[in-house]
Parts: sequence; structure tokens; C-alpha cells
Amino acid sequence: MNDNYNRDAFSSNSERRYSNWEGTVLSYTFDFVKKIEDKIDLEKVSHVLDIGSRDACQSLELSDWFPNSTIHCFEPVPETATWCKNNIKDRENILFYQKAIGSIDGNVKFHKVVNGNIGASSLYRTNNEHHHARTWAQEEIEVQCIRGDSFLKENSISQIDLIWMDVQGAEIEVLDSFGSHLENIKAIHSEVGLDKIYEKSTVKNELINFMDQKGFLVECCLSNALGIEEDIVFINKKFLLR
Repeated sequence: MNDNYNRDAFSSNSERRYSNWEGTVLSYTFDFVKKIEDKIDLEKVSHVLDIGSRDACQSLELSDWFPNSTIHCFEPVPETATWCKNNIKDRENILFYQKAIGSIDGNVKFHKVVNGNIGASSLYRTNNEHHHARTWAQEEIEVQCIRGDSFLKENSISQIDLIWMDVQGAEIEVLDSFGSHLENIKAIHSEVGLDKIYEKSTVKNELINFMDQKGFLVECCLSNALGIEEDIVFINKKFLLR
């Protein structure tokens, strides 16, 4: 057995260690890791993706959980990319990419929230009929984008083990961009809207159906404080410990 997985990295989901603009925040990743640690072999985790990182707090935590693995941190918005780079500068096992992951390789239009939570920025425009999203003002910017399968090919990575993602409505677009590689990912944590927060956004039942077709089961659904989104933990059936 190797020591890729540090099962005692955090003591609870109320442990505070890393800070964003709101101050020191609760552990984001504790519930995800503890839900899957007895279901799949975490000692063999080598590559983890944090997609839509915002401030890299999750990447830092994943680096603590998997100290001998490589954490790949993606954040396309220039302002939040700066936060990420500053936060991870002392972590050798976290690699940063100022890119979105989506359906194409190249520059794409991205919609940055400028009057509130910049972490709600998205590949998609907000749905102006949604009671919460219609309060956000978006600025259209251009960012670099790469498909998931193109990223793996460019970096000579044969398999991603875990994904943590918060991509504001683009869940199916992001996951589908991994092509056949998706079937070899062991577990995924994803935030997803309960209804159409963005014009083309994925909603909960659509994501669950998509993942079911790809061979994943729902391990749990975790409520979001705002009541408009949930966090879902998916496990790939073929990697379940028997």
C-alpha cells in the first residue's frame, strides 16, 4: 500500500483551514472524500481535477487529502485566477490552468458576474426569469477553453481519478468533453442547479440521467445553503470495492 491518501487530513466538515474573500471557510471536501473512501480505492489516486475552482480552496484541501497525487486546478476568470495562483504558490503538487473546460478547444465567450458572487460566472448567460439569477449583472469576456480529452492528450495523462467541479450550469458540457475517458473516472463531486439558473444550464435530474447512462450511481445529494442548487457525489460502478 502506498500513502497517496491521507485519511486524517481533516477531522470534520467544520474544520477551518483556508480563506477566501469571506474569511476562513469550512472544509469543502470533507463530505465528498468521506462518502467515497470506503467505496473506491483512494490509495491509487494519481490525478485529481478541480474545475471552476474560483479561489483554489478545494485544490488546497485535495492536496492535503492526496499529498502524493497531482491536483489540476482550472479557473478561467482573470480576477479569480489571480486568487488561485496566489493561494497555491507554495504547493508543488497543484498545477494551475487559466482555462475553462468545455466542448471546444480555443477561445470562448464567458459570462462574468460583476455585481456579486464572481464564482457564479459561467459559460452560459443567466436565465433572466430565474428569481435569483436575474439579480446578477454579467460582463461578456473571452477566455481560453479546452476539451477534457484534449487536456489529457496534451499532458500525456491516461486517466483522471477524481473530479471536483463547480461549473455553473455547464456540467454535462464539461463532462461530455472527456469523451471515452469519462468511463474511467472513479468519482465526481458536482454542484448542479435545481432549475434553469442559466439559459442552457443542466438541472439535477438531467445530470443524474446523463451520469447513469455513463455508468455512475448517485452516492449522495448534499443540500446547498441557498436552496437553488445541490452538490451530488457520483461513483463509477466499475470501481466499487466488492
